Amino acid sequence: MWFQVLLKQDVSDYLLFVFAAVTSVEIGNDCEAVSYYKKAIKLDAEKPLAWQGLYKLYEQGKYVDLEHILIVIQNLICIPGLFLFRIAPEKISAYKRELGFILLKLKKFDEAFSISDRLDDADFCYEALKMLLFTDDWDGDRKKLIKQFLIKIDSGKLDSKIHRKCAILRCSWAETLEEIRDVLNWHVRYISLDDEWLTNLLRYFVIISYLERRQVDHSSDVISMLRNAVEKETEFELLLEHVEKTEMSLSIKNIDENLKNDTCKW
Repeated sequence: MWFQVLLKQDVSDYLLFVFAAVTSVEIGNDCEAVSYYKKAIKLDAEKPLAWQGLYKLYEQGKYVDLEHILIVIQNLICIPGLFLFRIAPEKISAYKRELGFILLKLKKFDEAFSISDRLDDADFCYEALKMLLFTDDWDGDRKKLIKQFLIKIDSGKLDSKIHRKCAILRCSWAETLEEIRDVLNWHVRYISLDDEWLTNLLRYFVIISYLERRQVDHSSDVISMLRNAVEKETEFELLLEHVEKTEMSLSIKNIDENLKNDTCKW
């Protein structure tokens, strides 16, 4: 091909390198295409064609160097005189949106969350939530952000594992019973009924509430959650019934008998 002759002659031209890159993509040589796009950028970084070519390869899953794609998008957004190259405003918006997702993948959370508009994007919030739930090495306010994300996301679209992880983390950060109650109200319905962690937490909540108030709140939604979560009553639920009915002598008898019984299931 004519352009290959020019390349062999070491002709250095922006459009020549872009054309060579496009041709390389067509024959399935993606690595060579990336190389040509980079050569074009070295010649003139203020033209968009080579940057756009690299971004298209990224969209197609053919270029996965996220650190460099970050640079690609930043340049596409900041190219001087964008209107001269007829780059539509909606395309620039798409670049800016994708920039947020790239920052998440690279765990550059401070930068990712620095643009407030991103926190109004439900898809961004969903991806950010999944990242933050399993990130322990970032010193940002995970408690506040996770709550913000949950407000934007349709809870029904989150799977039970995410709801469980949210509940565990948010309960660990809670400072009052009311905070724990709010967390439970948010997540319990989506967590498996036979989840041992959930059942134990609900029981602890009932115990703490009783110790704090010296009575069982019959209208408590947590008690309803507990009864719904337990498929088969254990000694805890039987004891709770006695306490609810203020049958203290039966409560004490129940405890006394079961403390002697090694097979008792609480």
